[in-house]
Amino acid sequence: MNDARLRALLGGPDAAWLRRRVRERIAAGKPVAGSVALRDPSPVEREVVERLLGRPPRASGSLSVRLEDVDAVLRRGAWPAGLVDAVVHLDGPVPVRADQAAAEQAARAALLGPVDDLVVAHPQWADWWATTRNSPTVRRSVRSAEIAAGLCAVLAALPSSGEAVGSLAQRTVRDPHALDGGALAGLVLSALAHVAGVPAPANAAERRAVWAGAGVALDDVSSTVLVAGFPGDESPTGRALESWRLAGLPTVLTLRHVVAGVPTSGLAGRVVHMCENPVVLRAALDEFGTATPPLVCLAGRPSAAGSVLLRSLVGDGVRLRYHGDLDWGGLSIAGSVLELGAEPWRMSVADYRDAVRHSGRPLRGNPVPTPWDVDLAVEVERVGMGVDEEAVLAELLADLRRFATG
Repeated sequence: MNDARLRALLGGPDAAWLRRRVRERIAAGKPVAGSVALRDPSPVEREVVERLLGRPPRASGSLSVRLEDVDAVLRRGAWPAGLVDAVVHLDGPVPVRADQAAAEQAARAALLGPVDDLVVAHPQWADWWATTRNSPTVRRSVRSAEIAAGLCAVLAALPSSGEAVGSLAQRTVRDPHALDGGALAGLVLSALAHVAGVPAPANAAERRAVWAGAGVALDDVSSTVLVAGFPGDESPTGRALESWRLAGLPTVLTLRHVVAGVPTSGLAGRVVHMCENPVVLRAALDEFGTATPPLVCLAGRPSAAGSVLLRSLVGDGVRLRYHGDLDWGGLSIAGSVLELGAEPWRMSVADYRDAVRHSGRPLRGNPVPTPWDVDLAVEVERVGMGVDEEAVLAELLADLRRFATG
């Protein structure tokens, strides 16, 4: 094969269009056959083809070339391997798009394989992964086996029992700052938000709240939960709880308190009521004083301290009942709390109908499901009104009166 002769025939810039058409067919996986045409060729482009094929010149019109003719000319002379090999020799290999796509798909499957395996072992993440696996977010974020392995390690360790985010990162991926921001933190927060039924966090406050829902805090002293009426024992935390109960006062527990342990022996056979808004806890203390039944105020979506306390109580077999606002935001919170083992407290469609008749207000937010009473969400959307927890305070206090201890 004669490299110099091939370049003289087909390698110059005035034959580039012809080589480009051949490469396009190779890349598409199509036969390099049939005719290709060039509209308005320059005189030199026309001359190159006519010299290559040995045909008489034409002064005008488009330039048409049968690729089989070019292949035959090359095989008889300058390049016996033919046109395809000649083009590759002149301009380099041509990736076949279908083969390239298949290779990329196989590489992607291998990269994401550990996460696929994770969701089988930890099915709480399965729905998030099914809706996210092929998304642009995952394609941008999971670019290395290290990110995929880190994602698996962190998700397998959640929910947490009050671990600080830096400690969680150090324990799972050996980098205390790995979850401060970036691709890995974004993926984990996306998974946590999906499971909690809330939008992906868009600011620092929302990120803190999503971490908190999984029992993870940025630190263990600023995250708190408000309680009242908790009986104590002889442990340091138990003595403090008992003193505040006897004083008829609420107690603020930090995440550190909760992780250290909140005594539950005095709650055996009793019910712990949970509310969304502090006004309920305050009204109970005003009404019952030292006889206030055990009560937890989550003050909106549970903090890390609230989430860990809730899981701890459920784990110790304590019966929990939860009430919150009967609007989309409150129902979203209720769903996440009830999923952890609490029972609904005046959160049925019948309760909503009774309350909305005299205390409804315009509804805000986006609809959410209410799996504990599927008719509730349907009715809230139909009526278009929300009910604040404060509006049913008298009914809540009447329920609590049956559990008062004095």
